[in-house]
Amino acid sequence: MKLNGLDHVVVVVDDIGEARSSYRSVFGEEAVGEVIEAEGYRRCIIALGGGRLELCQPTDTGDGVSPQAAAAFRATLATRGEGLHNVAVAVDDAPSALEQLRESGIPVIESSFSRSFFVHPKALNGVLIQFVEAARDDG
Repeated sequence: MKLNGLDHVVVVVDDIGEARSSYRSVFGEEAVGEVIEAEGYRRCIIALGGGRLELCQPTDTGDGVSPQAAAAFRATLATRGEGLHNVAVAVDDAPSALEQLRESGIPVIESSFSRSFFVHPKALNGVLIQFVEAARDDG
C-alpha cells in the first residue's frame, strides 16, 4: 500500500460557529473556510498547507435518518465530548489497501464515503484512522 501522507484530521464540535471563530483566531481568516452543510452534519475546513482540519457538528435530521458520519459524530460527542474524531491518511488505492489490511487480520470498518474505510480504534491505541483515496484541492 502506498501512503501519501496526512489528508485531514476531523474534530467533532458542539457548535461549529463558536469553533470556527476560535480556530480563525488561531489560524487566521484566510485558512478557515465557510460552514458547509452535509447530510446530517455541518463542516468547516481549515486549510493547513498540505493537510487540513475539518470541524464537524452533527445536526438533527428530523426524520430519524442518521447517515453514518453524523451518527458517528453524535456518538463521539455523547461518549467523549468535543475533540479528535479521526485522522485520515491518503492512499493511492483504498480498495486495495482495505483488502491488504483485511488479509493481515486488521479490523476495519467500511465507510459510506466512496473510496474510504477506517481501521478500528482497538487496533491503533484508541485512535480511529481513516484511509482515503481522494483527489482534492485544499478545499
